[in-house]
Amino acid sequence: KEKKDIKSDLVSLGLDLFESLPSILSPESVSNPNSMIVNFGTKLFTIRLSRFVSELKNKFDKKQINKENLRKEYNQKNFLEILKSLEDDPTDDERFNAMKRIFFKAMSYDAVSSEDLLAFNLMQICKKMSGQELLVLKSAFDMSNGKFRKNVLLPDKSSNSRDFWFKAIARHIGHDIPELVEIHESKLISLNLISGIDRSNQQAFIVTPSFRLVPLGLKLCQFMEED
Repeated sequence: KEKKDIKSDLVSLGLDLFESLPSILSPESVSNPNSMIVNFGTKLFTIRLSRFVSELKNKFDKKQINKENLRKEYNQKNFLEILKSLEDDPTDDERFNAMKRIFFKAMSYDAVSSEDLLAFNLMQICKKMSGQELLVLKSAFDMSNGKFRKNVLLPDKSSNSRDFWFKAIARHIGHDIPELVEIHESKLISLNLISGIDRSNQQAFIVTPSFRLVPLGLKLCQFMEED
């Protein structure tokens, strides 16, 4: 279902942009490439902002999130962070969706009093990450919870081989290229989201119960998880 929803969103977004091409590719913009880039970015921002507002209204109407929570200081800041993320980089779907889910989680009816502050801090971490780094983190979370794609290497929780971890995550993501996972390792370690490298064995990582996720990484993934 999630794959179908993503595919549907991409097709819809592509059609919206295709219909906007005549205005984006005006004679002025073609002669001035910078203008074309600005026009394209503005249009993409407008489309995605419209969809976010529509989704927000839909959740309000279905009483999935509490309007009163928007009165909280940090939920207001969280809302502004969502808008800033759209303006700064409207093309990073993975990061935008992660920040959006964090916001919705803090706006839910069962959110505790300090949840808006926690959500704000988690959003600050997301802002420092790329969509691909978030995808690696989410894949480790999925696998630690027994969610695997077909033909994925099952995580051996007693194993602390970095190579095995790279291969398992790469196969779960789908590109099956361990090196594309490895390039994100140091960033995730520096943000205290996954465990570090074993000093006595550079080919190994420090074992945790959640397939290398540490408590902060686990909490971020829980907030990013679909309801």
